[in-house]
Amino acid sequence: MVEHTKRYYNSDIIGSLYGLSGAGLIGLMSGDQLHPPMIYDEEIWRDGNRWKEGAIKCCERLASLAKINGSSLVLDVGSGIGGPGRYLAHTFGCRVVGLNISELQTKTAKRLTKETSLENLVGLCLGDAEDLPFKDEAFSVVWTMNMFYHIQNKPKTLREFYRVLKPNGILAFDDWVITKDTKEEEHQKLKQIWQNPSFGTIEEYMSFMESIGFKVEDIVDVSNVGRELMPKHFEREFDRCFCPIIKKLLPEYGEELTEILKRDIKFTIKLYQENKFGYFRLIARK
Repeated sequence: MVEHTKRYYNSDIIGSLYGLSGAGLIGLMSGDQLHPPMIYDEEIWRDGNRWKEGAIKCCERLASLAKINGSSLVLDVGSGIGGPGRYLAHTFGCRVVGLNISELQTKTAKRLTKETSLENLVGLCLGDAEDLPFKDEAFSVVWTMNMFYHIQNKPKTLREFYRVLKPNGILAFDDWVITKDTKEEEHQKLKQIWQNPSFGTIEEYMSFMESIGFKVEDIVDVSNVGRELMPKHFEREFDRCFCPIIKKLLPEYGEELTEILKRDIKFTIKLYQENKFGYFRLIARK
C-alpha cells in the first residue's frame, strides 16, 4: 500500500502544468488543500471557484474541535503539499511538522512553505505513517486529514499516533468511510477509483482507537454534504469551472479525463445517497 500510494503521487504530471506538482486534478478544485470541501454551506457548493474556501473551512472546523492554539505542536500525517499545515501555522502560530511518503509532494510543499514565509513554523519530512520517525510523546496533536483511507494497517498506524502523542494529546481525524451497508463489489470499485484505498467504517476506527487507549471525545458526521449538496451542485460547477481548464491543460485527452473523474465522483455521490459512504470528523484523546 505504501509503495503504491508513493508511486501514484510521485508520478503526477498534471499538477506540474499549473504549478502544484503532486496535486493532480484535485488541486484544481481545492488548491493546496487536497481534500474535499465537506462543509454544509450551499453558497460555497454552488460556486466551484469557492471550493478551496470550503476545504479551508474544513481545516477550521477540525482545528476548533482539536482546540489548536499557539502552543500546539502538530504532526500532520499525510500532509500532501502542505496546505492544512500552513493554514494551522498561519492562523494559530503553532508549530507543524508535515510527514509524507511522496518526494514530489514534499518538494512542492517546501516550495510553497518558503513562498509563504512559514519555514520557521512548518517543517516537512519524508516518512511512513505506519512507522513514524519520531520520539515517544513528541507532539501535542496528531492531525490526519483525508489521508487515513490510504493506510493498510490501521491498528499499527493508530498505535504509532498514540506513541508520539504527549499524555493528554489529541488525535484530530477527518476522512471518508464506508458503512455496514456497503457491498463488497462497491468497495472494490471504490478501490479502483481512489487508487487502492483501504476504507473501513467509523465504528471500526473507533474500536481500534479505544482498544489502543484513545478516548473518543467528539465526532461529527458531515455525510449530509455528500447526500444533499454534492448531488445538487457538483456536476454543474465541475463542468463550468474545471472542465475548460483541464481540456486546455491537456488538449489531447483532457475531455476523456474530465469524464472519467466526473463519473467516479458521481459514483461516490451515489453511495453517499444510499448511506453506503460517509465522512466524519473525530477527536480522540490519549
